[in-house]
Formats: sequence, structure tokens, C-alpha cells
Amino acid sequence: CPYCAHPLAEAPAPRTERKVVTVLFCDLVGFTARSDRADPEDVRAILQPFHSLARAEIERHGGTLDKFIGDAAMGVFGSPVAHEDDPERAVRVALRLLDGIRILNERHTGEPLAVRIGVNSGEALVTPADGVREGLNVAGDVVNTASRLQTAAPVGGILVGASTYRATSQAVEYEELEPVIAKGKTEPLRVWRAVAVRPLATITERGAATPFVGRHLERSLLEQAFLRALTQKSVQLVTIVGEPGVGKSRLVAEFGASLSRLAPEATVQWRRGRCLPYGDGITFWALGEIVKGQAGVFDSDSAPDRDKKLTELLAGLVAESSERAWLHVRLAPLVGGDAGTPVEREEAFAAWLQFIEAVGRVHPLVAVLEDVHWADPAMVAFIEHLAEHATASPLLVIATARPELYDRFPTWGAGMRNAAVVALPPLSEDETTTLISSLLHAASLPPDTQELLLERSGGNPLYAEEFTRTLRDRGLFDETGRLTKELGGLEFPQSVQALIGARLDTLAPERKAELQDASVIGRVFWSGAVASLADADETKVKELRPVPSSSLRSQSEYAFLHALVRDIAYGQIPRAMRSAKHRLAAEWIEGIAGERLGDLGEILAHHATSALELARAAGQTQDLLDLEASAARYLRLAAGRAMSLDVGKAEALLLRALELTPTGHPDRARVQASLAEAAFHAGRFEDAQQRGKEAIAGFRAKGQLGEAADAMVRQSVVLEYRGETTVGRALLSEAVELLGQLPPGPELARALATGAGAALVAGRYQEVVAQADRAIQLSEQVGESVAAARARAFRGYARAIQGDRGGVDEQRKALHSLRALGVGRAAAVVYNNLGSCLAHIEGPQAALEAFREGVTFAETRGLREAALAIRDSMLTVLFEVGEWDDVLRLGSEVVEEAKRQGSGHDEAFANADRAAVLAHRQGAGARGFCESVLQQARPLEDPPLVMWAMIGAAVARLAAADLSGAAGLVGEALELTRDDVVVRAGELPHLVRLSIGAGDLGLAERALEGTDALGLERYRLTLLSARAALTEARQEPAGALAMYEDAAAAWARWGHVLEGAYALFGAGRCLAGLGRLEEARARFEAAAAAFARLGAEPALAEVRSAMGRDPLNPGPA
Repeated sequence: CPYCAHPLAEAPAPRTERKVVTVLFCDLVGFTARSDRADPEDVRAILQPFHSLARAEIERHGGTLDKFIGDAAMGVFGSPVAHEDDPERAVRVALRLLDGIRILNERHTGEPLAVRIGVNSGEALVTPADGVREGLNVAGDVVNTASRLQTAAPVGGILVGASTYRATSQAVEYEELEPVIAKGKTEPLRVWRAVAVRPLATITERGAATPFVGRHLERSLLEQAFLRALTQKSVQLVTIVGEPGVGKSRLVAEFGASLSRLAPEATVQWRRGRCLPYGDGITFWALGEIVKGQAGVFDSDSAPDRDKKLTELLAGLVAESSERAWLHVRLAPLVGGDAGTPVEREEAFAAWLQFIEAVGRVHPLVAVLEDVHWADPAMVAFIEHLAEHATASPLLVIATARPELYDRFPTWGAGMRNAAVVALPPLSEDETTTLISSLLHAASLPPDTQELLLERSGGNPLYAEEFTRTLRDRGLFDETGRLTKELGGLEFPQSVQALIGARLDTLAPERKAELQDASVIGRVFWSGAVASLADADETKVKELRPVPSSSLRSQSEYAFLHALVRDIAYGQIPRAMRSAKHRLAAEWIEGIAGERLGDLGEILAHHATSALELARAAGQTQDLLDLEASAARYLRLAAGRAMSLDVGKAEALLLRALELTPTGHPDRARVQASLAEAAFHAGRFEDAQQRGKEAIAGFRAKGQLGEAADAMVRQSVVLEYRGETTVGRALLSEAVELLGQLPPGPELARALATGAGAALVAGRYQEVVAQADRAIQLSEQVGESVAAARARAFRGYARAIQGDRGGVDEQRKALHSLRALGVGRAAAVVYNNLGSCLAHIEGPQAALEAFREGVTFAETRGLREAALAIRDSMLTVLFEVGEWDDVLRLGSEVVEEAKRQGSGHDEAFANADRAAVLAHRQGAGARGFCESVLQQARPLEDPPLVMWAMIGAAVARLAAADLSGAAGLVGEALELTRDDVVVRAGELPHLVRLSIGAGDLGLAERALEGTDALGLERYRLTLLSARAALTEARQEPAGALAMYEDAAAAWARWGHVLEGAYALFGAGRCLAGLGRLEEARARFEAAAAAFARLGAEPALAEVRSAMGRDPLNPGPA
């Protein structure tokens, strides 16, 4: 040790082994003489591009740059990793170096550079370093001979030795020269000058003439599944699982060709969609391809054309206009149309399911979803949803996947009676032999050849095809198709990856570069994209054979026949170059996208993030900030599309964008705002609140006041859901005030509509009308149709609840508008409000009908949260009609779901309904629960809710003989509703009975103040019952009796069981007081029966006490 002088431990001896390698020497011609008279900086300027060129080309072809020796470079192929085509790789590098020197000369002025190159193959003693790096120790005659060949090579030429020539003569064009006398050699060396790589047919250019071998049973299973779907008008899911190259796509194609035979009278629709292998998968890309195919949408179509085609398609599938509108909104993002409003997964799934069912009802549908192992979880969930829920239409879903599908999704297809798996095993030896013989046009194969090919193929059709094609390309069989004897000594690759890599290396450099560029685009690529990446002539790219149809009208489309070919070609590109090409790919796609940019957002994000990750891995620092900015921008764009398809996927994209958007960047607040929206629609209100808070702060810091106010409006809704009502309403008021200082726009229209909704919840109905009027006027000016419809719905409720029955019609019209606009969540809110409104105007049965329609609507569209809110509102109506057991059961379910979502408002309202039941059933025994519910409700500042919770707690207090406590809560309720008596109008009988029970007639009289003008039928009935109770308390039994009798009859017609029972009980008491005992007994018995049905034991005990016996069991009390 240089610091303490302690002896250092000896490093382990490097591992040395004998290997067959190929060595390349490249030397600059005349450089020594030139450098003698040159400045050192000039010498370096000449050497640096040459060194960079040599390093790049050697490493690019899997070689190792062993060393630079002044103006010479030495590369080694075959160590540390050997390849069956190492000699060919070395010669390719030599040819590329010649091309590179030519390009360097074209780019630089001054004396041109020239090189001589020698390549030789042979055995050497090698000591590999750890990893691939300079300084690899290679010793042996092979090195010396390569150096001698380089010295003897002509200027601008490449000489190879005999061993290299033999290994590469089928792949490289050579010219044999005169033997070379080399120092240290006893005999002249035979040498060949490398001219060029022989061009071979690419995999994408070959025909599809291979025979269909060994999959007839599997094809029969597909045919049976199709016939089952056809005859039963049902959905069948068949998953074809197999290793890459085992023949999944070929099996599907052969099945497709058999459909005309299976169903000669039917017009079978055939649609395909690909799951793309970009990261976690492009959200619902495969589904989008199916919808586009059905609608005839091209990727090159303009937005209006896409919209028109989708509209025309739906017009022929769906009769009901609002359903068409809803489907249009939910399908538009899949075809690259308007992303629309954010949507929960359940609603999107419901819409897509209905669309596919409608398509299948026209003609039988076969939907092929390829490469499902690359699908993201949302796409997999939809496929399973489709298979489980599709009905009444013949539909066959074929999913092709690698076995990795079950690693990612272990329960795929589990428990589905209509699902089958077709596992493709390797071909048998006989089947493989048949395939190889057909490919080689040979009737039979020699035993040793057959054994070798069977061993290497392993029963995989792709392996067999590629091995035999390689043999044919190399000319290793005679004119009759019989393999030559040289086959026995040929070193085959150990895997298909190595084999395909070998075949790619035999291509002409230009064609190989084209395929590598194409691999960056993806398995499907376009001529313009490839030409753009290579800065080449597109006409040369078009020499490839395109697929029959293209998704871009102006582009020739191509596809790799096998994904492995694409993967290997892609892997050959250096990371830095791949990064640059991904960046160019993104630029090309954005350049042709135009107004369809959002539809391609995730593909753009894939390329941009790949460019960034590869640049980082390559250690690049230049342009890194630009790459991060581009990736973040494309991720936000992709999230915008995904938000209307799958909120979870959108959130994942936004989180990646947030990582790339530094603090203080103008777009960071926008990402946070979008994340808040995603969290809200995912039911995570706490996360939504925190994200919204950060977004607002970010917008304010950057002076983006309009965006800040818009975020504040959304945040106010989140706060309302969380139960932070005061803060939420204050924030909304601030947002409206802030937007009022800016030019009027859609943001203010949305804010005013939201404000009207907040005022409605607060029970300030006159303010609702005023806010809604402003929102409607502005919405119509700026074209904000959704805000206008929402405001009309709120205004209609406020009008109706104040006695204007025209408000009901306004709500129904607003509901129709929102359904036509495809805005599911807002429409569900209207259903909820409409039901509550009808409960006051037409009675509980009409309300329940509206609520149930709303629940069905919400569930059909997958709006679980909205369905929960409607069920919550149903509880109060169920209380009125006497279904108290349902109130407790459903209320508990609502509470649990509300807790999961973090919705304090829904939880409190459900608990208030439960408290009302328990207070009337248990009396003092329910006081603890009722008091806790009241404490939960108070901070929410929702007068109807707080008053209802007060009534439950007051009933329990009165039962516990806490008269002052009960009276105190009634007084609070009156003060709470002082400014708008409509809020307490529906509960007047409760308030008056509680006041009388507490011994405070003055309080009861105060409860009726200002109620004379109430015009709704329900309010007329509550006022009638309340006045009857007050009249009885004033010792006026005759007057009270008449009112009680009218109220009992009216409540029976209305359907309010509890109030009907109290009216009967009151009539019985008045009749008894007037001495009409028989009549009194009849009223008591009817009241007792009603209370018994409800389980209202305290009220039932009061009836028994009044009668002096159990009215349901005559006899002594």
C-alpha cells in the first residue's frame, strides 16, 4: 500500500483459454510520414475521427477494440463472447470502415485519409478482461498474420486469409489475388480481396409459402369455438399460447381461411388488434384498432372524418339517440377523436361492451387480439370483462400470447366456462421433418442432416424455417435440393436469436440499416419513418414488400414477420444511436400527426422516454434536458388520451411526467392538476386534495391565474366530497372572484355551474337560481354546453323545491342534454337530484322510480361512485315508505364504501338515515350513535343533512327524558333554516312533535312560522300534520281530529308510513278525548300495526299506554 507499506493481496490470476478468434487490423496509409511534419494538434485531429470510427464499428458488430497502436486499430471477434459468424462480422467491420473513411473524407477538407485492412481467423490464447473493454490480451499466429495481411493489402482494400475466406465466402464477395509472401512464413499466403457483402433476401421480403404442418387439431378447436359462438349467439374466448415462433399467427390465419367453409351463409366480420410492446403497453391500442377497423378509420384521417365515420357506424348499430351519444363519447378516444371527459374504468368498459355486442348482432364477429402478453392490466381486464359479460351476439375472441402472459396475469381466464386455452406444443419430429423437407424441396433428408436440423429446431417452426433458409441462402445444397456434405462441419448457432442475428449480418449494409431503423419504429413501420431515421430516399425503402393495407393512407406500411427479428435488429443498434433514432422517430410521428397528436401520444411517449433512458445509459449529457422536456410533454399528451379510457393508466403516465418536470417548471402545476383529477376520479379524495393544493400553489407562483382558478374550482368539489365544506365553498368563491377579473371564458362558466351546485347542497335555493342564471348565460356565450346543462339541472331543482313544478321539466331536459353529450357522471348527479325533488312533489314511489333508473344508468356506465351516491339518497325515501330494515342494511354498505372512497358527505348522510331508524326503534338506546352522527354532520354545513341528524339525536334525547336537550336541538334546527324555511318544510311534523314532547309549545309555534306559502303537496301534508299536533297540544281535540283524519288519509295515499301512523295515533287520542272510544280503538289498532311493522317500539309503547292494553293481543294490560 502506498500509504502504509502493508503488502497488498495478490489479485486473482486472469482466466486464460484457447479460442478461435478473428482479428482485424486497420492502418492509416502514409500517416507516419504525414505526422512527421504536422503539428501535434493536427495529428490528433486526424486520429480522433478514425479512432472513433473504428471503435464504433467494431463494437457495433459485437467485437472488442483490443487496442490502438498509433495510427492502427486492432479489433477481435470471438472473445469474450463467441458467435458462429465471427469471421463474417470482422469482414463486415472492414467494409464499413472503408465506407466510414469515405464519409470522413467527404465531410472534411484537406488531404484525404486512406486505409489498408487485414483480417484473419485462427486459434489464439486469450485472456479476457472483465467485460468488454480495450486491452484484451490476444496472443497467437493469427494476430501476426492479420498484421501481415494488412501490410500487403492495397490502399483502400481489405485482404483476408484462407480461414476467413472459407467461413465467409457465401456472405461476402471476394476477388482472389496473387499469393503474398509474408515475413516469418515459409509458404506464400493465399489471399482474397473483400469486395462487398453479398445481398440476401430479407425476412420481410420472403413469401409465405411454408406449409401448414401439425396444427390441424388446434385449428379444429378454434373452429368448434366459432361454431359454438355462432349457434348459441354467445361469446367464446380462446387463448392461443406458445413460445415465440411456434406458429400462433399462422394458426389464426389458417383458421380465418376456413370461415367461408364453416359458415357459408354468414358474413363473418374479422377484426384484429395488436398489443404493442412499448413499456406497459399502449392503453387499449388493440381495442382501438378493432374500432377503427369497424368504422373504416385510417390513422391519416382528419378529426372530422373520424367523427363522421364513427357517427355513421353508430347510426347503423344503435337506435336510441342518447345511447348513441354516450357510445360516441366513450369510443371517440379509441379512434383518435376528442378525448372527452375523464371516465372511470367501469363506465368505459360498459360502453365498449355494448358496442361490441351491437357489432356482433349485425354479423358474427371474430376479434383477434395479438400479443396479449404485452397488454397492460387495463386491457387484460377489459378482455376478461368482455368474455364474462357479452350476451346475445355471436362473438369469438382469439387472444394470442406467449407463456409470460400467465406470469403477469396468473388468473387469466380462470373460472370462465366459455374460455378455452389452445397451447401450441413443439412440432413432433415427423412434423418438423415434413416442414424442413418442404422448405428445401427435398423428398428426403440424409439421416445425419435430419438429426442435426431436428436437434437445432427443437420443434419450433420459426427455428426450422430460419435454419433451412440460412442453409439455402448460403448455397449448402445441390440443384436437386439435397444438402451437401459440408453441412456436417458447419457450426450452427445455439439459439434462434443468434441465428437471426447471423442472417441480419449477411444483409447489405444499407438494407441492414433500414431494418434496424425499422426496428426502432416497431414491429409495424412505415417507409417515410424509416427514410426519416436514415435520412435516405424513401423510394429505396419502398423496394420492400408492403403489407396489403396501411393504417396511413400516404405511407407504405410494413411489418416484421416475427417479433424476434425486430427485437434482434433493435438490439444490434448501439444505445446512443438508438437514443438518437427514437428521438427522430418521435419527431417524424409528430410531424405527420397534425390534429391527431393526442391519439398517438403514448407512441410518442414511448419513443421519447426510450430516447431519454438510452441516452442516460450511454452516459450522454448533451441535450439531456431537452430529452427530459420532450418526454414529459409526450407523457402529458398520452395521459390526456388515457384519462378518457383508463384513469389508472393516465395517472401512471402523469407520475412519470412529474418525475421529468422539475420544481419551478411552468408545466409542473399542470401535471399536478391532472394528477389531482385522476385521483378524484379514482375515488382517492385525500390524494386528489394534496395534488390539487400543490397545483394551485404552482399556478399562483407562476402567475397563471386562470389555470389556478380552474384548479381551485375542481379542488372545491374534492373538499366537498371530503366533508371540508367551509373550506371548499370559500375556495370556490375565491375562484369565481378571481375568474371574474379575467376575460369571460369556459373556466368561469364551469365555476358558476359548480357554485350553483354548492349552493343547492347548502339549501340556499334562491342563490342557486341566481348562480345558475349567470352560468347558463355565459355558457351559451362561450359554447360550454356541459356547464349549461348542469346549471339548468341545479336551477330546475331549486325552482321545483320552492313550488315551481316547471323545475321538474327543466331537470328532465337537462338530463336529456347531458345524456346526449355523453357526460355520464353529471347525468347521474341529475338523476340523484331529480329523485330527491320528486320525493317532495310526487311522492316516494315516483322518487324511487327515478332513483332506480339512476342506479341502473350509473351501473350500466360503470359509475360506481355515482351509483353509491344515488343509493345514499334512496335511504331517506326508504325510511318514508317504511323499509327500515333496508335502510339499515343498505346504509351500512353505503357507509363502508364511502369510507373506502374518503367521501365524508355520503358517509354522514347514510349514517343520519340509520340514526333516524335506530332512534325511532330503540329510543334512548340509540342516543350514543345518534349523537356521534350529529357531530359527524355538523362540520359539513349541509343544512338538510345537519337538520336530519339533529332530528334523530333529538328523538333519542327525548326518549331519554332529556327534554331541554331535545328542545335545544329543535331550536338549532330552526336557526339553521331561518333564512330558507323550505329546508325544514319536509320535517315539520318531527320538529313540532319534539317541541311538544319537550313541553315547549312556543318552540312548536316558531317551527311553523313562514310556512304558510309553501305550495308543494308534501309540504302541505307536513304542515297539516304539524298543525294537527299543535292544535291537539292546545287542548282543541275536535279541530285536531279533523286535521289528523285528513292527514292520515293523505299520508296513506302519499306512502309515508311513519307519518301516517302518527296521524292515526293522534286521531285515536282525540277521539278518546271526545269519548268516542270504539272509533279511538280502531285508530289505535291501525297505528299500532303500522308502528309494529316498522319496529318502532317507543311509539308502539305509547299506543299501548293510551289504550291501556296491547292492541294486538286483547286482554288485560
